[in-house]
Amino acid sequence: MSAQTHYGRRAFFGAPGGLLDVTPMAVDSFANGEELNVMKYGVAVVNAKDEETEDTLTETVVLPTSASTVKDVLGITCTDRTSEHGLEGELYVRSRVAINVLAWGRIWARVPEGITTQLNDDVYVITQEGETQGFLTNEETNLKLNARFITPVDKAMNTAAEVYVAGVELYRQG
Repeated sequence: MSAQTHYGRRAFFGAPGGLLDVTPMAVDSFANGEELNVMKYGVAVVNAKDEETEDTLTETVVLPTSASTVKDVLGITCTDRTSEHGLEGELYVRSRVAINVLAWGRIWARVPEGITTQLNDDVYVITQEGETQGFLTNEETNLKLNARFITPVDKAMNTAAEVYVAGVELYRQG
């Protein structure tokens, strides 16, 4: 017979967007400006822009584009306890719901399969539309953050798909 031995309410270690440890951090909340399941946890976000006036919508976040700059980056999306999951474990991040964003601190960030990281490697945001969301260690056409990798890449825990994460220490971007 088995019994529940853990009653914690935080994300599992190694989950994309999960906090890496309990060091000091700053977390802000915004509205998700992307459509259903476009936004993921453990990725960088920027403020949305009004399509007609090009004004910045400070309460809404979207994924970075090739036009984004490092000053536009607000942080990395964090998991929370209110996420909806399907029967197979897939995660649903709905449009216009509140999403937490780590402004600075340590977090498990998404990385594409096949890259490797070492302690103190630079962190670059993938900004090409239609590409894998997450972070790389090389510049190419990507956006360099004020951050560093602090763990090697590993397969994320408790995810339905093949997702890879690495620990990132994020500093203030402005």
